[in-house]
Amino acid sequence: MASYLWLRGAHWFFQLRPPRDLQSALGSTPIRIRLLCQTRREASRFARHLAGASERWFLSMRYRGFERLRIFALRNNIENSERHETPDQIKSLQAALRRKFTDALQAEVDALRQIAVEYDGVSSQEERGNSANRRAVQQKKNEIALRGFAGWQEFAQKTLADYEQLFRDLQSELEAKHRILDDLQALTENYGDDFQEWKQKLTNISQKANEFEAQARSAHEANTKAMGKVEEVTHRLLYQGPKLSECLQEFLDAKTVQLPKNSREPEYFKHRLKAFLEIVGDQPIAAYTEADLTRFAGRLQHLPERHTVDPAWKGMTLVQAIEENENRSRSNRVETISFTTVKIGYIGKVKTAIRWLCANHHVGYPFKYAHTLIPKDLPTPTIRFGLDTDQLNKLFAHCAADADERRPEDVWLPLLAFLTGARLGELVSIQPHNIRQRHGVYVVDLTGRIMDSDGIRNRPLKTRESLRLFALHDSLTKLGFIDWVQQQKRAGHEYVFPDLHSAARPTHAASKRFQRVFRGLKMGGPHVFHSLRHSFKDWARQFGVEERTITLQAGHSLDGIALRYGNRYLREDELKKIASLPFPAGLDVSPYQGANPRPLVQPPVRRPVVDLINSDKGSVGAQQQPRPAHRKERPVPDTHDAIDVAGLRKALGLSQREFARTFDISIGNVRDWEQGRSRPGRLARTLLRSIQLGQEQVLGQTNTSSAQ
Repeated sequence: MASYLWLRGAHWFFQLRPPRDLQSALGSTPIRIRLLCQTRREASRFARHLAGASERWFLSMRYRGFERLRIFALRNNIENSERHETPDQIKSLQAALRRKFTDALQAEVDALRQIAVEYDGVSSQEERGNSANRRAVQQKKNEIALRGFAGWQEFAQKTLADYEQLFRDLQSELEAKHRILDDLQALTENYGDDFQEWKQKLTNISQKANEFEAQARSAHEANTKAMGKVEEVTHRLLYQGPKLSECLQEFLDAKTVQLPKNSREPEYFKHRLKAFLEIVGDQPIAAYTEADLTRFAGRLQHLPERHTVDPAWKGMTLVQAIEENENRSRSNRVETISFTTVKIGYIGKVKTAIRWLCANHHVGYPFKYAHTLIPKDLPTPTIRFGLDTDQLNKLFAHCAADADERRPEDVWLPLLAFLTGARLGELVSIQPHNIRQRHGVYVVDLTGRIMDSDGIRNRPLKTRESLRLFALHDSLTKLGFIDWVQQQKRAGHEYVFPDLHSAARPTHAASKRFQRVFRGLKMGGPHVFHSLRHSFKDWARQFGVEERTITLQAGHSLDGIALRYGNRYLREDELKKIASLPFPAGLDVSPYQGANPRPLVQPPVRRPVVDLINSDKGSVGAQQQPRPAHRKERPVPDTHDAIDVAGLRKALGLSQREFARTFDISIGNVRDWEQGRSRPGRLARTLLRSIQLGQEQVLGQTNTSSAQ
């Protein structure tokens, strides 16, 4: 709570002690004013305003009453004995000054309350009004808000005017003194007999003139100092910070340092802020208004949903894409971004950036108490549905068919997502050592960090609640998934699904892949891979699993302080209940029986190098110090090392399926290599080189035999 705001009983008070240099005029007793406020927030707002008004009055008293205050400070000095006040007179004057001071502050409170009443009245008009008169109402609100600063501007102008008047008065008095000196000099010349007497009088007058000039100089210095404070306060009040384009990079740099190295979030912020500048314009960061955000949202209602990836919009700026789509007939307009994307993806990110920049440059945040108006006819976000039993059977049958020729992630990920309720990104980042037993149940441990050949880093999770243990269903053991994971571990793979991690964004690659699968099965639209997570929660509720258990398994946050007490991991009974849940009626996972996807050809895990430190006797000591792990960039592939997989396969006269079976390679990898979606790894290139070399030797022998 601020030092000038006090709560006594049920009433709020503003209390401020006069500064030391003004206590001779106002006394040392604190000035107290009762605030007729009900809430602390309202009282704090009034108190801040009164604190600023008090500082304004203190500056005014220092400036306008300088000579009077100097007499008070020197009232015991002999030089001012003829102007010395009695104690009763001093107390009476102090009381009068304090009364005038408190009356002025009370007037400030009444004026501020009147402004608040008018502002609330205009706000109610804005809520009842239509879109045609909202701009006029918003302008009226801005005018009412600016009246709160009128006192500072009037004070600054009045102080400057008083200062100029005082300077003119001092200059007039000095000119009058000089005229007196000139007259005395003339009298001295005319009356030589009284020269000594007039000379003495002239000396006395000159001394008084010098004293008056010194006093005027002191007053000028004091007034100059007071004016400096006034200018500083006025500048601080009216300063609105740098322009958004000038300080935009500061926020992006801070965001880049905060996030992981490969995060794309700074690019999202940069795109949104540039869109805001392109539509609204460049202004000081504290000069933007809620009307600017409303206009920004209104223009975004015509922004095409795929304007960044669709070739039809390539080469257009954001405003050009909006105008092009807006000028089309209603039947030819493309789908636009959704209400949620505008509210969170654009408006939310602009507010976040400007809030940080305002705090960094010590200016007021312009969107603190306002509400952004977003067009209601924007598309609503797509509602995702869970998959029913028939759809699950159809998906599982498709993914488990020819499992020995498919990529492992294409086979196992849909079943894992349904049986565990985990997110796609969480399943993609599972490493073999994350799967272990707890209380006799196989679980996936996501509480640790990722350790691979690139070093140790945080696990890419959505929220802190995602750091958890979740249970694997017992059927996964019967279907051979646990044994398959052990094979992956013995083969030295860093991840359970290592093929995905050859892509720059593994989760994104998996999501795109399953989008194609769902479209091929005629289950697109409201059904995506995330629908399996919905299906798990419906399945668990169907068999009476407690909501807390489902929440901890799925990695959602617990609502309410009561649910957050206790163990934040699944208990033994909860693990066993999820692992032994009976399948819904009609669910068929038999296609997975005996499924054994071929493991990906991949180099073994590179273990950290350990230095063995020799002891003083020359023997190998037991102390080990691991070298610091440095994150390495992925090597750029050698263009001369590229292999034409399709040409090699056709030269052997084999189909893709026959080529995969002959050389024990996943048919999914063969397809990706030939279509350019991925490149063979180091060991895969070695295998392909061997096949190519053997084929060339066979052709060479055939040609030699023909020549003979």
